[in-house]
Order: sequence, then structure tokens, then C-alpha cells
Amino acid sequence: MTRSTPHNEPGRSGTPPGGADPNSVSSHVVPTTVGDNIDTVARLHDKAQEDASLLHRPIERLFRSLAQPLTLYLLIGLLLAWTILNTVLHLRGHSWDAPPFFWTQGALTLLSLLTSLSVLIVQARQGEMQERQARLELQINLLAEQKITKLIALVEELRRDLPDVPDRDDAQADEMQQTTDVGAVLEELNRALPADAHAHDQEPRDSENTESREA
Repeated sequence: MTRSTPHNEPGRSGTPPGGADPNSVSSHVVPTTVGDNIDTVARLHDKAQEDASLLHRPIERLFRSLAQPLTLYLLIGLLLAWTILNTVLHLRGHSWDAPPFFWTQGALTLLSLLTSLSVLIVQARQGEMQERQARLELQINLLAEQKITKLIALVEELRRDLPDVPDRDDAQADEMQQTTDVGAVLEELNRALPADAHAHDQEPRDSENTESREA
């Protein structure tokens, strides 16, 4: 059973009436497993949006609406128009915000403060979502590793039980049947990374010392 995306009608997308364009994405069939995975990701995204509090939702909605290139262009145009208008009015002897534009500076400072707080709030929530997703991925990876380990053990057991298959010692298969010790892997990773970073830091120093000696 597969899911297929609707084909474009002939004549509308430029494809020949005799058949679908093989280079067109719409002509490909999406497997059911891929569609199910997409639905799962969509459900997780919707669940994360539902978990947002009533205080977070307006901020995130406003942040998404303002995080557009058009907002920057409008702000620059507004500042230029305000500056030119007040400069002309100042030369005529009456202006709302005379140079050096104290009201404009105050408004920009307040806008910067609100923007910074909004970014921090959105980033904090995104960090929580990413941490939750990382935990879910870790759990799924550990479960997949346990399933693969069990599958290898069953295959090795079946190979030993089948009379037509020669029995032999496979050190790699025996090792892969063992469950991975996450703590040991983490300790080995922490032990190896500082040494690697130290080696990268030491290489520029060695090159500098060599150049100084040659000089």
C-alpha cells in the first residue's frame, strides 16, 4: 500500500498529454512508511505547539510575523522618513524630534530591549523543545541498538542450530551481540575529545615556534 500525490492535469504544468514528466516530483509515489513518519513528525510538532503556555504563544506568533525581511525595510524607511521630516522641520524652527533625535534614540533603545527579551524567550522555549527531542532520539537509538543486538544474537543462534550451515567462531558477531555500555562510551568520548582539542591547539603553537626558530 502506497500513498501517491495527485498528478497535475495535462496542459497545466507543461507536461506532455501522453504521460507524466519523469522529472516531476508529483509523478513519484511516496511509500506508506515515509508518509507515516511524516505524520508522526507533524504530530510531535503539533504536540509541542499545544504544550506552549498562553504567555508564550502571542510572543512566538509576533516574533514569527516580525522576523521577515520586509520588517527591516519598513523600519529603515520609517527611520529615514522620520529623520528627514524632523530635520526639515528643525530648519524651519519647529520639529517634534530635533537632532540628535532623542525621542528616536529612546524608541530604538526600547525596541532593542523588547526584541532582546523576545529572542531570549523564544530561544529558551526552542531549547526546551530541542532537549526533549534529543532525549526522544536517544531513547529511540538505544531501543534500536537493543533490537539489532537481539537480532544478531538470534541469527547467530540460528546459524549454530542449522545442520547445513558450518559453525565457526565470529569474533565480530560475538562482540556485536553485547549491549553497548553507554556510560563507557561517554567516558571514552570525554577522554578522547580534550586530547583531540589539545592536539589542534598545539599544532599552531608548534608551527609558530618553528617559524620563530627559523627566523
